[in-house]
Amino acid sequence: MNTAAKLLKEIENFCQRHGMSETAFGREVARDNHMVGRIRREKSLTTRRLDKIREYMRRRDAEAPSTCAPAVPTNIASHAGNS
Repeated sequence: MNTAAKLLKEIENFCQRHGMSETAFGREVARDNHMVGRIRREKSLTTRRLDKIREYMRRRDAEAPSTCAPAVPTNIASHAGNS
């Protein structure tokens, strides 16, 4: 798997975790709504763009918890032993 394919998989996973479309991702990272589609079609990108994308994902993951982690409702957890 080449670098572009690996990056696309990382972007797809990131977008799923954060409930974000690929269009919104491109807009946030590079003010380019079509960035992800271009990477998908062209299968190449500059190292500067690669670094910018990965830095954005690292920063965003550190700032906000992902939306994919299931939360245990407190009312269910607190009544689990009272059946």
